[in-house]
Parts: sequence; C-alpha cells; structure tokens
Amino acid sequence: MRAENRIVLLGDFGATHLRLALLGDAGPEQLVVYAVREWPGIDAAMRDYAVRTGRNWRGATFYLAHTGHVADGALALDYKAERPWSFRLEDVARDFSLAQLIAHNDLKAAACAVLADNGDAFQLLRAGVPRMDSDSVVIGVGTGTGHAYVSHTNGAVRETFGAHFPPAAVTDRQRAVLDHVRAGVDPARTMIIEDILSGAGLLRVYRALAEIDGKTPCVTAANDLLAQAGSDPLVRESTSLFCEFLGLHAHILCNAAAAYGGIYLCGGMVERLNAGGLFDAAAFTRNLHQAMVPVVARALESLPLYIAAREHTPLYGLAVCARGGVSG
Repeated sequence: MRAENRIVLLGDFGATHLRLALLGDAGPEQLVVYAVREWPGIDAAMRDYAVRTGRNWRGATFYLAHTGHVADGALALDYKAERPWSFRLEDVARDFSLAQLIAHNDLKAAACAVLADNGDAFQLLRAGVPRMDSDSVVIGVGTGTGHAYVSHTNGAVRETFGAHFPPAAVTDRQRAVLDHVRAGVDPARTMIIEDILSGAGLLRVYRALAEIDGKTPCVTAANDLLAQAGSDPLVRESTSLFCEFLGLHAHILCNAAAAYGGIYLCGGMVERLNAGGLFDAAAFTRNLHQAMVPVVARALESLPLYIAAREHTPLYGLAVCARGGVSG
C-alpha cells in the first residue's frame, strides 16, 4: 500500500523467523517468511523481499515488530550466543534510504491488533462481559513468551519485559513437572514461565511427564511433537498441561494488573495448537479460575477470551499502527 505515495513495509522479527509483508487495503499482503538461521542479517532478507515484490525501499516507511530490546538505537538479541542479526535501527534506515523505521516490541504490536476496526485477527473463544474501563491482556507464546496490555478507552498499549518471573503450580501434577524441568535449568539462573510456555518448553513438559510416569519419550525434537499427538497419548497430555500452565499465567497477568477487559491469546505455539485441535480450552479456563474472593472470581469469569484467528498477529497490529490507530 502507498500512503501519500509511500510504500509501507511491515516486519515481524522473532527468534526463529523474520516475516515481511506490504501494507495493503485489507492489511498485510505478499507475506514472505525468512528463517533467521538461513540468512546473514536483516539487510539480506530485505533485499530479497524487494526483488520478490518488485519494490524499492527508498522513501518507504518500515514498521518492525521484534523480540529483542532497543537500547541506544540498537536492536540487540541478548538471548542469542551469536548475534549476527543485531543491528542499529538508524543503519538500516540509512542503508535503504527509508523515510522512517518505527520499531515496536512484538507483543505491543500484537496488542495493537486488538484495536483493529474489523477485529478479524482474533476469534471468540468464550463470550463474556468485559470491564471496558479495564485493560485487556494479550499473551503471545511462540519461541518465547510475552504479554502486553491494551486499553479500550484510549487505545493505549503498554508493553512489558514478558514472562521473566517464576512459574506457578496448583496441582501435584503441575508441581511435579516444574520440579523435573527445574532440575534441567542452569542453576545460575531462576526458572521462568518461559521455560514452560514456549516451543522448547512444551518439549520439556513432555519429557518431564515421560520421566514421572516411567515411559520412554517417542519424540526428541520440539518441531516433531505436535505431529505425534494422534499416536502418543503423552503428547496430548503434555499439550493439555501446557494449556493449564497458560491458564495460570493468564490468571496472574489479569489479577496483577487488574486487567479484566479480556484475554487475547496468540503466538506460533498457540496458533499451532489451535490449528491442530490441541488447544485445551477447558484446561486453560479451569486454571484461569481459582478459588478466590468473589469479586476476583466474578471478574475473571465474566471476561471474554479470544484466540488468534490467523497467523502472524503482530503484522496485523503493525497495520493498525501504520494507520494511526494506537495512542501509546
């Protein structure tokens, strides 16, 4: 799309993939997904995408969602031992003669999708009566886990540092899994919820259950796990337990911030579970609702639940940003 005769490029840069698209009338168009490990840097992917789409980025505006942290103008991927994809935003803008490069945290971008007029980035999982004077929470689970809060009253989006706090458990099965996973975590750091709620985390849950039950794991790679759900009952239990932990996580995020406007779930793992019929909504809601004082219980029971209706939610949020639909 050209706004004021200017191309708008959208990018979603995660730990595993870079997704590039052009802003069109209906949102992101001409999507191409680049595996980070197969490309030397973002500049190479941008040049390839320019060739594929027949575009020149001179004078374009680039909205970029990312999983890293911007410090002093540099996007650093501190979670990577080697960081060939770390770069300075101003260098990319200069090298491609961009009019603007606007970077947002990926969960802030996903939260912006909640503000889209058509609302087609999410589908209703459970109807409810939200408190419209309260924020909603958007939770993304993929290679890692993050969340952001969005206000329906003024369109403001509040980003966070994500899931960097210890996980919770309320059942013996959950506690046993956490104990097994914790044993494999570097003792120099604290186990965090992302060690459970992530692609690698699902594999950890699966391996923990196998060890607890004295079974031999049939799957050794996270990418192969979901494909075995039909033949390996332990995979299905693992995905259900994964949804239990996600429900507990949502419970904490809502109550800690008094965010009772709704819960929006997205991210590659959530999307894959949902597409494969493995998202256990009952397990999620059962753990979202705990035996709390009535006012808290009512607030959680009444809020609506949504799940991503399509892939690449941050790109749809960036489209909202590009059209000026976000105030903060």
